[in-house]
Amino acid sequence: MNTTTSTVILSASSDPLRLACAGFLARYAGKTLDSYRIHLELWLRWCTQVGLDPLAVRSPHVEIWLRSLEDQRLASATRSAKFGVVHLFYKYAVIDEIIDRDPTQNVTRPRSTRVSRSAPGCRPWTAWLCWTRRSRPGRASTCSSSCSGRWRCVWERCAR
Repeated sequence: MNTTTSTVILSASSDPLRLACAGFLARYAGKTLDSYRIHLELWLRWCTQVGLDPLAVRSPHVEIWLRSLEDQRLASATRSAKFGVVHLFYKYAVIDEIIDRDPTQNVTRPRSTRVSRSAPGCRPWTAWLCWTRRSRPGRASTCSSSCSGRWRCVWERCAR
């Protein structure tokens, strides 16, 4: 443990919120740590703005916060990422015995529309492009894209 980390943890030991934050962030490094710190700071700032103790929030508070993110017109993937960090923060606060229960436990995570990972490196639009290239007269029947084999049956069914 480096000096900075140990100083943060030792100075945090008297304040439960600081201890919870330090304990949570100490589990991560690099870009993950940077991202999680930003999302956690935004959550804590929102709690302060609405007059809530972050260690005393309840599920309805988390729901209201999620609606405020929606009102800001943030994408569902962004809302899901932010909620994921807050959820992990409370999960570890329970594990570390700082709080008794996780207020995010029964909150539904915002749906994040993501491309299937069943075809690594492939996106549906790439498969469509491959299909259109194959369907043109005079074109080779195969596509150089890594997805051509996996997505071929899907796009051939659509072409019928």
